[in-house]
Amino acid sequence: MWSVRLTICPEKIREGELRSGDERIPEDIINHSWIPVSSLVNDELEEIYMSVLSSPGDDCRVFDTPQKVRGTFGLGGGWGSLGYHNLSSFPLIDMCPRVLEQLSYHPCHENPMWAVDVREFGIAIEVDADTPENASFERSNVCVFELERKMPSPIPSPAIPSTSKPHISDPVMITLLLMMTTTQNPNPFNKLSGDVVTRQIFPFLDDSGSICDRSKLCILNVSSIKEWPTPTGVKVNMMPFFPNDKESLPEACQAYWEIIRLCVCHSRGSKPLVAYLTIDESNVEEGKTQRRGGLHTETPGVLVGSNIAPRPEFAYHHWGHGYYNHGRVEGGIYVANNVANSTLFYDAEVRKDRMRDVPNGDCRYLRKHLGNPIFSRANMIYWMSDRTPHEALPMPSGPRQFVRVILGGVDLWFKDHSTANPLVDLPKSVRVIVGSKFASDLTELTEEG
Repeated sequence: MWSVRLTICPEKIREGELRSGDERIPEDIINHSWIPVSSLVNDELEEIYMSVLSSPGDDCRVFDTPQKVRGTFGLGGGWGSLGYHNLSSFPLIDMCPRVLEQLSYHPCHENPMWAVDVREFGIAIEVDADTPENASFERSNVCVFELERKMPSPIPSPAIPSTSKPHISDPVMITLLLMMTTTQNPNPFNKLSGDVVTRQIFPFLDDSGSICDRSKLCILNVSSIKEWPTPTGVKVNMMPFFPNDKESLPEACQAYWEIIRLCVCHSRGSKPLVAYLTIDESNVEEGKTQRRGGLHTETPGVLVGSNIAPRPEFAYHHWGHGYYNHGRVEGGIYVANNVANSTLFYDAEVRKDRMRDVPNGDCRYLRKHLGNPIFSRANMIYWMSDRTPHEALPMPSGPRQFVRVILGGVDLWFKDHSTANPLVDLPKSVRVIVGSKFASDLTELTEEG
């Protein structure tokens, strides 16, 4: 598999405004193989791109600020200079095969093409494709360029506080109001918890945006599933297994081994001794969700029940952990399903030191701070951290297959919701929690033993 990323700006290239960058090469570039695709540089490119923006069609979606581009690279007169430019969030098109053909690029399979309108920088294009026939150099021969801007971006005006309603900044008042929206603590306000109260309270808090971190890559599409196992009604949740041993799975789950291997092989670094598998094969009623609805993180946060706090060395209860660094992911959570647009992700995460503000992982009040959503594709495996906000979406009636593989550390195992594996014991470091984590009164949760 080869990864191609280019920055193309026909006007700048014709005007000779392409310059070489410095000699430093980030590790995430070294970890990829880069190839030139000169056929993409043509006068029709910008016209095609803008036409897609104005009329995307049924097979192409346009977002305002979706996944972040870690580097953009351009074509120039020579192939000897090195450069790197980091971009964050720009309007993006999920390019369909129709557009690929217009751009005279024919990948060997139908993986998506990402095009980011970087305006003053030009057009950044990222393509996943099988090894091209004309690729004849080693990974170390990296040939990239950096585009130089004519003018800096205008500095946005400072936000003006609303005059229609007050904003509360006093930390004591914020704490009291946060208590009113959670049942995590036994406090006199917990009877007022609920969506209605939450929606009324959080517009008055001026720091909810600081809870989110959008500077990192928190959701990745990893690989595609060519064929799903024939459904047999399997349903297991958070079942421990050995990630490198197929025989550690019950026979009914072994049909998913090839999908599990795609996840395990993608994760870098040391693998945990025990991973956790979820499989859900079921029929979903129209307008219902198969998995947990409502925007949430996989980690339950800081306090579970009235007194189940994280261990002193952790800021929150880990539920897979996971982080992306220099083109590599370690730990984290892999999810996939076979129904398009049935899961929604945000490329953001809740900060570790603010997990106390998302009781039981509930992130619904943070939606406006998370950018634009990313809707799941059928048969695509996604990686995310345990602090990445996501939710299951209502879907048409019909069957759905869902699989989740957690390859990072897990602190808590909810006995009432999880599936024991007679072949694999839980690690001794995992704390077993008894009671429903979705109960209205979470103070009833207790730790076993």
